[in-house]
Amino acid sequence: MTVALMPTVMNPRDVDYLERQIGGGLILANREQRRPVLALLKPEDFTTPASRALVGALLYAEEHELDANQVTIPDIATKAGYIRAKDRGRMGVFVSDLVTPESTLGPVALTYAYSLVEASSRRKAREHLERLSQAAETVPSDEWENALQATRDALSDLTERLERAATV
Repeated sequence: MTVALMPTVMNPRDVDYLERQIGGGLILANREQRRPVLALLKPEDFTTPASRALVGALLYAEEHELDANQVTIPDIATKAGYIRAKDRGRMGVFVSDLVTPESTLGPVALTYAYSLVEASSRRKAREHLERLSQAAETVPSDEWENALQATRDALSDLTERLERAATV
Protein backbone atom coordinates (compact mmCIF):
# COMPACT_ATOMS: atom_id res chain seq x y z
CA MET A 1 0.00 0.00 0.00
CA THR A 2 1.25 3.43 -0.90
CA VAL A 3 -0.11 6.81 0.04
CA ALA A 4 -1.94 8.37 -2.88
CA LEU A 5 -1.17 11.94 -3.71
CA MET A 6 -4.57 13.54 -4.10
CA PRO A 7 -4.79 16.32 -6.66
CA THR A 8 -6.33 19.56 -5.48
CA VAL A 9 -9.30 18.98 -7.76
CA MET A 10 -10.33 15.56 -9.01
CA ASN A 11 -13.25 15.74 -11.39
CA PRO A 12 -14.86 12.31 -11.84
CA ARG A 13 -15.40 13.09 -15.52
CA ASP A 14 -11.58 13.12 -15.82
CA VAL A 15 -11.49 9.53 -14.55
CA ASP A 16 -11.62 6.68 -17.08
CA TYR A 17 -15.22 5.64 -17.81
CA LEU A 18 -14.87 2.07 -16.50
CA GLU A 19 -13.08 3.24 -13.36
CA ARG A 20 -15.72 5.89 -12.72
CA GLN A 21 -18.55 3.37 -13.14
CA ILE A 22 -16.95 0.74 -10.92
CA GLY A 23 -15.95 3.29 -8.26
CA GLY A 24 -19.43 4.81 -8.07
CA GLY A 25 -21.03 1.39 -8.13
CA LEU A 26 -18.85 0.18 -5.27
CA ILE A 27 -19.73 3.21 -3.17
CA LEU A 28 -23.47 2.78 -3.72
CA ALA A 29 -23.54 -1.02 -3.43
CA ASN A 30 -24.27 -2.87 -0.24
CA ARG A 31 -21.69 -5.29 1.20
CA GLU A 32 -23.22 -8.34 -0.44
CA GLN A 33 -23.14 -6.68 -3.87
CA ARG A 34 -19.66 -5.30 -3.30
CA ARG A 35 -17.93 -8.41 -1.92
CA PRO A 36 -17.58 -10.53 -5.12
CA VAL A 37 -16.39 -7.52 -7.12
CA LEU A 38 -13.81 -6.52 -4.50
CA ALA A 39 -12.51 -10.11 -4.61
CA LEU A 40 -11.50 -9.43 -8.24
CA LEU A 41 -10.02 -5.96 -7.85
CA LYS A 42 -6.72 -4.51 -6.72
CA PRO A 43 -6.04 -0.79 -6.24
CA GLU A 44 -3.41 -0.93 -8.99
CA ASP A 45 -6.15 -1.88 -11.48
CA PHE A 46 -7.09 1.81 -11.40
CA THR A 47 -5.12 4.56 -13.10
CA THR A 48 -5.85 7.54 -10.83
CA PRO A 49 -4.61 7.97 -7.24
CA ALA A 50 -8.11 8.86 -6.02
CA SER A 51 -9.62 5.70 -7.51
CA ARG A 52 -6.80 3.58 -6.10
CA ALA A 53 -7.39 5.09 -2.67
CA LEU A 54 -11.13 4.43 -2.95
CA VAL A 55 -10.72 0.77 -3.83
CA GLY A 56 -7.94 0.32 -1.27
CA ALA A 57 -10.22 1.77 1.41
CA LEU A 58 -13.07 -0.53 0.40
CA LEU A 59 -10.78 -3.57 0.45
CA TYR A 60 -9.52 -2.52 3.88
CA ALA A 61 -13.10 -2.07 5.10
CA GLU A 62 -14.07 -5.51 3.82
CA GLU A 63 -11.05 -7.13 5.45
CA HIS A 64 -11.71 -5.41 8.80
CA GLU A 65 -15.53 -5.66 8.59
CA LEU A 66 -15.98 -1.89 8.68
CA ASP A 67 -19.06 -0.09 7.41
CA ALA A 68 -17.91 1.65 4.25
CA ASN A 69 -20.19 4.28 2.81
CA GLN A 70 -20.00 7.71 1.25
CA VAL A 71 -19.32 9.34 4.62
CA THR A 72 -16.84 6.85 6.09
CA ILE A 73 -14.66 6.12 3.03
CA PRO A 74 -12.28 9.12 3.49
CA ASP A 75 -11.57 8.11 7.10
CA ILE A 76 -11.08 4.47 6.12
CA ALA A 77 -8.71 5.50 3.29
CA THR A 78 -6.69 7.49 5.83
CA LYS A 79 -6.69 4.72 8.43
CA ALA A 80 -5.61 2.19 5.79
CA GLY A 81 -2.77 4.45 4.67
CA TYR A 82 -4.04 5.15 1.17
CA ILE A 83 -4.28 8.91 1.67
CA ARG A 84 -2.78 11.45 4.02
CA ALA A 85 -5.00 12.82 6.80
CA LYS A 86 -4.89 16.29 5.26
CA ASP A 87 -6.44 14.87 2.05
CA ARG A 88 -9.59 13.52 3.73
CA GLY A 89 -11.64 16.48 2.57
CA ARG A 90 -10.51 16.10 -1.04
CA MET A 91 -11.29 12.39 -0.91
CA GLY A 92 -14.72 13.20 0.49
CA VAL A 93 -15.42 15.57 -2.40
CA PHE A 94 -14.23 12.96 -4.91
CA VAL A 95 -16.47 10.28 -3.37
CA SER A 96 -19.48 12.63 -3.32
CA ASP A 97 -18.92 13.71 -6.90
CA LEU A 98 -18.44 10.12 -8.00
CA VAL A 99 -21.92 9.03 -6.90
CA THR A 100 -23.85 11.62 -8.89
CA PRO A 101 -26.17 10.23 -11.61
CA GLU A 102 -24.04 11.70 -14.40
CA SER A 103 -20.95 9.95 -13.00
CA THR A 104 -22.19 6.41 -12.40
CA LEU A 105 -24.94 3.93 -13.15
CA GLY A 106 -24.76 2.78 -9.53
CA PRO A 107 -24.46 -0.86 -8.38
CA VAL A 108 -25.46 -2.16 -11.82
CA ALA A 109 -22.12 -0.80 -13.06
CA LEU A 110 -20.37 -3.52 -11.06
CA THR A 111 -21.05 -5.78 -14.03
CA TYR A 112 -18.18 -3.90 -15.71
CA ALA A 113 -15.65 -5.39 -13.28
CA TYR A 114 -14.43 -7.98 -15.77
CA SER A 115 -13.81 -5.29 -18.38
CA LEU A 116 -11.82 -3.26 -15.85
CA VAL A 117 -9.69 -6.26 -14.85
CA GLU A 118 -9.13 -7.06 -18.52
CA ALA A 119 -8.09 -3.47 -19.30
CA SER A 120 -5.77 -3.43 -16.28
CA SER A 121 -4.27 -6.78 -17.24
CA ARG A 122 -3.62 -5.64 -20.80
CA ARG A 123 -1.97 -2.47 -19.49
CA LYS A 124 0.22 -4.47 -17.10
CA ALA A 125 1.12 -7.04 -19.76
CA ARG A 126 2.18 -4.21 -22.08
CA GLU A 127 4.32 -2.70 -19.28
CA HIS A 128 6.00 -6.06 -18.60
CA LEU A 129 6.68 -6.64 -22.26
CA GLU A 130 8.21 -3.16 -22.58
CA ARG A 131 10.46 -3.90 -19.59
CA LEU A 132 11.40 -7.24 -21.10
CA SER A 133 12.35 -5.54 -24.36
CA GLN A 134 14.49 -3.04 -22.48
CA ALA A 135 16.08 -5.85 -20.47
CA ALA A 136 16.92 -7.72 -23.65
CA GLU A 137 18.99 -4.75 -24.73
CA THR A 138 20.77 -4.08 -21.44
CA VAL A 139 20.80 -7.18 -19.21
CA PRO A 140 23.82 -9.50 -19.36
CA SER A 141 22.89 -12.92 -20.70
CA ASP A 142 23.27 -14.70 -17.34
CA GLU A 143 20.49 -12.48 -15.88
CA TRP A 144 18.20 -12.93 -18.87
CA GLU A 145 16.55 -16.04 -17.41
CA ASN A 146 15.62 -14.11 -14.23
CA ALA A 147 13.95 -11.39 -16.30
CA LEU A 148 12.08 -13.99 -18.34
CA GLN A 149 10.89 -15.81 -15.21
CA ALA A 150 9.63 -12.58 -13.63
CA THR A 151 7.72 -11.82 -16.82
CA ARG A 152 6.27 -15.33 -16.97
CA ASP A 153 5.13 -15.04 -13.33
CA ALA A 154 3.53 -11.64 -13.89
CA LEU A 155 1.72 -12.75 -17.03
CA SER A 156 0.57 -15.94 -15.30
CA ASP A 157 -0.92 -13.86 -12.47
CA LEU A 158 -2.73 -11.66 -14.99
CA THR A 159 -4.12 -14.71 -16.80
CA GLU A 160 -5.40 -16.23 -13.55
CA ARG A 161 -7.13 -12.97 -12.61
CA LEU A 162 -8.84 -12.80 -16.00
CA GLU A 163 -10.03 -16.39 -15.68
CA ARG A 164 -11.42 -15.71 -12.18
CA ALA A 165 -13.09 -12.51 -13.33
CA ALA A 166 -14.76 -14.31 -16.23
CA THR A 167 -16.63 -16.57 -13.78
CA VAL A 168 -18.26 -13.72 -11.82
